Amino acid sequence: MTLQMTILETGKPGNDMKLLEDFYNSLMMENFEEEEREPLEEWVGMLEGTKDPGLWVCVGTVKGEVVGGAVAEQYDDGRATLLTYLVVSETHRRRGFGSALVTSVIDEKGAPIFLEAHQPHISDRIMSPTSRLAFYKTLGFKPLALPYTAPAIEPGLPNIPGLMLLAYTNDHEGCDAADVKKIPQILLGGLLLINER
Repeated sequence: MTLQMTILETGKPGNDMKLLEDFYNSLMMENFEEEEREPLEEWVGMLEGTKDPGLWVCVGTVKGEVVGGAVAEQYDDGRATLLTYLVVSETHRRRGFGSALVTSVIDEKGAPIFLEAHQPHISDRIMSPTSRLAFYKTLGFKPLALPYTAPAIEPGLPNIPGLMLLAYTNDHEGCDAADVKKIPQILLGGLLLINER
């Protein structure tokens, strides 16, 4: 099976909004709880350039069926990327599609790339946190030694505790203070939430 990847991006003419909607309705709704999932309308606004930040989406299909996707937000005029979502349909997992999607983000956006992941002791219904961290490690992501609570996706929804930040940098040996300084301001709100408790 060959994974076909289609890129949708802020400022790119001809973004396939029907493909975005199919991806959102088939995989995002099924795999992410409401408090973890940005509304589709937000993504559309980001792609159209009417909302910040910039958005980059890679939708993977096999024989026309949406089977996965990676979603990234662009900060600081594209100098920092936050990989916000990675999802592969249950029937297409363990075939290298997740790695291919993350690699597409790395190839297109370059370092630094940040992402949020559950701490090892917190389980979710999709994948064990230890397996998830090992997966990202094989792709060059390193944990930042910072406790982290994600700010609420939108007003009225809860903050998301028990997370950690991982970073993909040009220095694959680890992350240092210089990498922490590149964390998008939006993520710093999550770090501040920890300090307020």
